[in-house]
Amino acid sequence: MNWLFRSSATVLVIFSQIFVFTNEANAKIKLTVGDPTKNGSIDITLGFNNGTQTFKSVPILGSFGEARKAAEIAENLLTADPIGVVVARMPPNMMTFQKEITGINIDDSSGETTMLAAVDGQIAKKGQIDGRFLQIEPSPLLAPSLSGLDGDGNESTFVASLGFETPSESVFASSNLLFSQLGGNDIDNWLSTIFTDLQGQLPVAYQPNLSLDLNSDEISFVFPDNILPSTGFISNGTTDTAASASLGLTATERVPEPTSTLSLLALGTLGAASTLKRKLKPSKTSEKETTKVS
Repeated sequence: MNWLFRSSATVLVIFSQIFVFTNEANAKIKLTVGDPTKNGSIDITLGFNNGTQTFKSVPILGSFGEARKAAEIAENLLTADPIGVVVARMPPNMMTFQKEITGINIDDSSGETTMLAAVDGQIAKKGQIDGRFLQIEPSPLLAPSLSGLDGDGNESTFVASLGFETPSESVFASSNLLFSQLGGNDIDNWLSTIFTDLQGQLPVAYQPNLSLDLNSDEISFVFPDNILPSTGFISNGTTDTAASASLGLTATERVPEPTSTLSLLALGTLGAASTLKRKLKPSKTSEKETTKVS
């Protein structure tokens, strides 16, 4: 009975470690939206660990406000995937995507700034800041240039930022530019100016992590390997009536090394075997002594 008690205790410890392992494997990404400044839509593509994707285009009115905008996104995504990929949370303009998300891409044509961030122990790997011109309805052609104006007739703004933490530092870069500061009225001017502004604010060691590809109209940032979990974020937005701000975040799960889990199992097995050996040894000695007396 004594051996059974000891071996059972060892097994309980092993299963407890496996439970923690499973919990840490649940990856999540947080989305924060701002007040829409014009009628448009927010197109969301979610990538999952099993290789599948979910896409949804959600119509957004300029009169919604950030809370209504977030509620519309959550409701439409739940309709697209009844299992549930999004959990609304406080404040009301913020929500968390779950079901082991590996990446999310958003195209927001309703104006203001949208932010994506890794949360709950997830490791941010790469962020993207993209831009494109809106389609002119009902023509399939793209708008030829930025308008330079927002929905109220004021000069349009272009905002982007990124940040993360390592064990030794906290890094943050933010760009907030007026149309007149772009040096031109096309996507190349927009992204080139944002890129130069952000790169100049980054520590020298991280400047090579930021890259600009004008062929695909994309600014990319590769987060460092030593980034702390739940700290990587990226944001992008514009109030320009002829432009749409896009962004994406790719992340990975925070899981322990397989060898450490195997070591726990091996240690538990070894402990149980040692306990059994110690319990059986006196019995064998007793048997031998009885035989000799006979």
